[in-house]
Amino acid sequence: MNGDNNPLTDQEVQLLILVTNSFNEVLLMRTVDDEGKIKDKWVCMQVGLPKGESIDLCIKNFVKTSTQMDVESIESIEPFEEIIKDQEKILVHRIKMGFRALSTGDITELGPHLKTAGWFTKQEIEWYWEKIDEDTRKILMASRDIQGMETC
Repeated sequence: MNGDNNPLTDQEVQLLILVTNSFNEVLLMRTVDDEGKIKDKWVCMQVGLPKGESIDLCIKNFVKTSTQMDVESIESIEPFEEIIKDQEKILVHRIKMGFRALSTGDITELGPHLKTAGWFTKQEIEWYWEKIDEDTRKILMASRDIQGMETC
């Protein structure tokens, strides 16, 4: 079957990473667009999984290069999918896999795609809920740290 007839040709795996610390806080950040403008929504770390790279190695490397923090342990969270269609044609089919990554240390430097970052408690996440990106909300709700939130 050629690629034009296979709707999964444009499938990719996206990793959504809830970085947590020993205080049970979650790292959320705001990124910049291509023009350098700060985006409105807070997000968790997100990275595409390169072909042939292990998930654990990808997460550890991405967290390290984005924040200079080391990852102590990684735990899987419920995955979900995103399908983008134009009329009935599937343009993109992404599998989004969620992970909790326990970090050691604190942020010493932010990568170039990040504008600001901070540690959020469960209560602060509730306060900022409407300012958090939809995919990040899905992973937060699936995470055991955030279960039972009244705003979810």
